[in-house]
Amino acid sequence: MAETIKIGRLALRDEGDVIKAYYAKADTMDEAVTLFALNPSVAHLPGVRDAALKFGRHIVSEILFEITGERPIWPHDPEPAPEHERTGKA
Repeated sequence: MAETIKIGRLALRDEGDVIKAYYAKADTMDEAVTLFALNPSVAHLPGVRDAALKFGRHIVSEILFEITGERPIWPHDPEPAPEHERTGKA
């Protein structure tokens, strides 16, 4: 079985007047790359958050494929942010 290496993550962050999607290192937001931003009134509509996650994963998968020649394997369910990054918002 091939070894699984966690090289990064997709992070959605509520930043006041926008919700931003980032590609970040596995354990820190230092040097995170902004992928896109959503208006919160749109992001909270039914199905939009799931669509945004799917879109973000697609973007990151394409970037990593271009760099490594391999596509990442994403966890089935979104993983919570590291404890030190949590804002207390769901």
